[in-house]
Amino acid sequence: MEVGWISGACMLLRREALGDAIFDERFFLYGEDVDLCNRLARTNWKVVYTPRIQIMHYDGRSLERQSPEIQVSKLRNLREIFAVRNGHTNLLFYDLAVTTGFLIRSIAFGLGTLVHPARGYKERAAKSRQFLAEAFRALVRR
Repeated sequence: MEVGWISGACMLLRREALGDAIFDERFFLYGEDVDLCNRLARTNWKVVYTPRIQIMHYDGRSLERQSPEIQVSKLRNLREIFAVRNGHTNLLFYDLAVTTGFLIRSIAFGLGTLVHPARGYKERAAKSRQFLAEAFRALVRR
């Protein structure tokens, strides 16, 4: 089936579809697959998915060893991809939505820490606060 995006964890690509560059160097580690699929679609290539083939991707395994700065780059890259795709004037709505989402996550995981302290909510709340701070900085920098 034709889709808008597939994960870079497992992709088969036609060389002639890629042109001179495979990945945009502005996007390190997160978002490069989204950007690549957008570029392919703009040049009339199809992005397709088949459920008949399965792979095992241990999502988040590398995340455990990454510095906080690399983790925050995911948020920055997705914001930049949104801007490239939708224009910088629409970033206000994106920034408001992302900031609100991380605020809600921070509160929910904070409450989870109080109710079930041993379930890992404390770490999730801390990460959510970190992402909330980055989202708020992007909102305020406007």
